[in-house]
Amino acid sequence: MDNKFCLEILRLVESLAPSVVPILGVWLGWQLGTISQRRQRRLDSLERSFIALREILPVIDQIPSGLSMEELQNRLGDNTFKKSMAERVVRLFGLRRELIPFIDHEFVELIDNKLGPLYIIDAGTYTLRENHVKQFAAILVELRDLSVRVERKLVAEHEKLKK
Repeated sequence: MDNKFCLEILRLVESLAPSVVPILGVWLGWQLGTISQRRQRRLDSLERSFIALREILPVIDQIPSGLSMEELQNRLGDNTFKKSMAERVVRLFGLRRELIPFIDHEFVELIDNKLGPLYIIDAGTYTLRENHVKQFAAILVELRDLSVRVERKLVAEHEKLKK
């Protein structure tokens, strides 16, 4: 009886195989296509994040490198240098708005919560508050560190996706 049952199952499988195999092929192709599309969307989003970072880096590159927060704070004692740095960093406010879908959330938080309060913002003008030079120096150093951290994170994610 067991042998007869097994033969019936085999006959059933043989009769269904011609219609099931193409369905399995279509399903497998659909799954592979979906995985490929998902991966491509992640790569496209990552590329846009790199573009956003490339827009931000020229602003951050204008912050003198190799200076500690104290050294930078001393340099900011020079009104010409302070005004120049304050005007250069203002570009980040515009980039934050332009690049919002793809700019790293840490940049958004730093610009909104730490950098914004240091400026008096009036009808398109940004003026650094005079009594916030120490905080401004700390944020400039933080911006340099953050840019390096975000770049490393994006590169690591890109390497992971390439595999």
